[in-house]
Amino acid sequence: MARWLSLSLAAVLLMAAATYAADVTVSGYVQYQYTAKQTNESTPISTNFGLKAARLKGACKVTDKISTYALIDGAKSLSVLEAGVDYAHAPFLTLRAGQFQVPFGYETQNSNFDVEVTERSQVVSALWDNTGASAGYLRDQGLMAMGAHKLLNYKVACVNGTGLNTPDNNNHKDIIARLGAGIPMFAGLGVSVLQGTWPNGADSQDRTAFGFDMFLDTGKLLFQAEYITAEGRVTSISTAEDLKFGGYYATIGYRITPLVEPVFKYDKYDCDKDDDADDTITTNMYFGVNLNFEGKARLQTIYKVADEDADIDNNVLIIQAQAKF
Repeated sequence: MARWLSLSLAAVLLMAAATYAADVTVSGYVQYQYTAKQTNESTPISTNFGLKAARLKGACKVTDKISTYALIDGAKSLSVLEAGVDYAHAPFLTLRAGQFQVPFGYETQNSNFDVEVTERSQVVSALWDNTGASAGYLRDQGLMAMGAHKLLNYKVACVNGTGLNTPDNNNHKDIIARLGAGIPMFAGLGVSVLQGTWPNGADSQDRTAFGFDMFLDTGKLLFQAEYITAEGRVTSISTAEDLKFGGYYATIGYRITPLVEPVFKYDKYDCDKDDDADDTITTNMYFGVNLNFEGKARLQTIYKVADEDADIDNNVLIIQAQAKF
């Protein structure tokens, strides 16, 4: 079904291109990885080559105020990631209907291409990937209002709460919002909130989240940090509605030249904040170098030091090549 829907969207975009040739843009990117992971004594190193992402986006400006878009990924199976219609009423108000990235935090809304150390943080992944769920919650379907005025910007969305390409299975909707302040592409602060439900079998489980994020990019120095605390996650540890989890990360990079950028990331996550045991906390550290080619291509070499299990060496070397157009 997803394949035919993707092909249909591609056909629509091609027809739109024929009609509105000057107002159609096509973009995309490819990510390819090599990983070498420590596993156990019998198989000390596990290596793999793999296509991580192959994405194509088409956007068409239909009128001065109305535009449409679609984002398709074909890395593993052809899938529609985003699709919708925007109505730009004014700089401070654009309305969007469709499937889109949910407006929570900083790293959640980053493109895979812009993730500095090849992997999203543990708490960000946990927030949008309920254990046992079949859909990715990083994207959802619904309505969103967004805009900016001077140094302020905002996004507010009402979504199904069931995730990527998944119809709603209850009458509850998730409300997700972020309020930010700062100078685009230079520095900013943001506060995010979520109020919604998880589809948990025949039942629905309440969930909430709060996040604070900040970033700075001087052209030389890059700094990103985010703190998230949340409640109401169904996991293999517990199905209690009040299960609390959270974590934070901090990423720092320094562009020695426009090409060479050493990076470091500290990533801490607690999957059960009410449990005082240390085994609920995992900490990852990333050391690496990014080679940035004029903003269009990047070669990332990252060494991940992971401590999920003190008895097993599970560090990972990740080499990722990517390019966009």
